[in-house]
Amino acid sequence: MAEDKLVLDTVSVTVPGPDGPQAVLRSVSATVGAAEMVAIVGPSGSGKTTLLNVAGGLEPAFDGRVLLDGVPVWSRPDGERAAIRGTSIGFVFQDANLIQGLSAEENLILPLLLHSRHGETPRDVARALLGRIGLEAKARTRVERLSGGERQRVATVRALAGEPAMVLVDEPTGNLDDENARRVIDILLDYRSRHHATMLVATHDARLIEAADRVFRLEDGTLHEAS
Repeated sequence: MAEDKLVLDTVSVTVPGPDGPQAVLRSVSATVGAAEMVAIVGPSGSGKTTLLNVAGGLEPAFDGRVLLDGVPVWSRPDGERAAIRGTSIGFVFQDANLIQGLSAEENLILPLLLHSRHGETPRDVARALLGRIGLEAKARTRVERLSGGERQRVATVRALAGEPAMVLVDEPTGNLDDENARRVIDILLDYRSRHHATMLVATHDARLIEAADRVFRLEDGTLHEAS
């Protein structure tokens, strides 16, 4: 059995609601092995984004533990958690979450400042990544002037630029047409193949679900492995 990369141990999350605290995650437990790809499916509002945020140290759990490489994530100081997110975890957000006012190239350069890539400068790496996704000609275009599909491709390679060991992906194709969805899926699966990365993907896309090693369903705050 593969060594566990990520462990969710009876994780619960509650948020304030009009009638009192509302449970988003209810004692969720799961393990994701090193180099394993796990898909999380479930209806909108079921807690998939919260689950990814908790797994990546962006959002604290109300109860339970999150272990990354055997170490409890939330036992670490804020600065150490931020450093782990910057160097070991890649996030692909559903809405791209790029920095407005900056170019495609600048959006890639910023996270690359945290990494050393075999003597290459961050600008060289950014240009190479944009070339890989067919956007080298738009390197200096501000991201708000890119199409939705172009922004999502930039956001995807930004998450992978530092070659993280674990990638958390939130509905990467939900807002894309079929051609751009295919391009984003190809980027993710190629990265996983080349780097043996661990991936946790919240998705409705049948192509990503089929590519996953295991599939979990999240509904009403509870998580179950699909048969």
